[in-house]
Amino acid sequence: MHFGRTQQQIPDALILPEDRARTQSFLRYRESLNGPTPKGNRIYIGAPMWGCHEWKGVLYPTQLSPRKFLRAYGQSFKTVECNATFYKSPSPNLVSQWYHEVPADFRFCPKLPKSISHSKTPWLEKQSIDSYCQSIKMLREKLAATFIQFPDYVSTRNWDDVKRFLDLLPRDLPWSIELRHESWFEDHMIHDRVINDLYKRGISVVITDTPGRRDVLHFSLCQPKVIIRFLGQFPSKSDTIRLKSWAERITLWQQRGVNEIYLFIHQAKNISIPDSIHLMERLLWEREHVNLN
Repeated sequence: MHFGRTQQQIPDALILPEDRARTQSFLRYRESLNGPTPKGNRIYIGAPMWGCHEWKGVLYPTQLSPRKFLRAYGQSFKTVECNATFYKSPSPNLVSQWYHEVPADFRFCPKLPKSISHSKTPWLEKQSIDSYCQSIKMLREKLAATFIQFPDYVSTRNWDDVKRFLDLLPRDLPWSIELRHESWFEDHMIHDRVINDLYKRGISVVITDTPGRRDVLHFSLCQPKVIIRFLGQFPSKSDTIRLKSWAERITLWQQRGVNEIYLFIHQAKNISIPDSIHLMERLLWEREHVNLN
């Protein structure tokens, strides 16, 4: 994930903002529905992709065929962002193969193809959307959300066009949206009129934590599901501090009724991703162990 990447040393002081009043209200509402510490809520941690040759000898056996990468990945992690779909819409047969390669509790969060989301007229892409959706439906219960990453130049001035585009999305699939232009955000929140519309549509949000764009680090929860994309420079003191903060925050959200939390860790060097995922898993385990005692 190059968005928001900086060549400078990431400072240790990149702390997470506090949950704003609207987020607190949403969490109170979720808590009222589920009670304290609801059962069955899940935190999934994974990588942007599974097809990384640099992980041979790190995550995969040295001689493993690339055709077997996904099966090996699914033995270590429980979710994947599936960046590959951003560059090419997959066929139904290929997606069906993905489904059968991973365990029953594995979840995919594929990205809508760039040819659709980055089109100058995405609201005219119904045929392409339908074709993509027919393929993605092959993931069945293993589809957590397919998320739409709008380009940096799509701003609040394009809100009516965005809504026209969202009207084309089939309601029987789970959707999530990532916004990037600075106009969507104020004080680490998405503007109310936007988040209200996403809430009514049942669309969840993507939260981006990247060092070079702190304005997009919003906490506008609007559904009991959220996708978090983290960009780091592992190993570093900054990453450890930031991941500790995320472990605290998402544990709190989980306890207060956010049913599904997906955290995808991007690193400046792909070879560092597995170790940083393992670090986050350990931090979450430690929080759970402390809470139990």
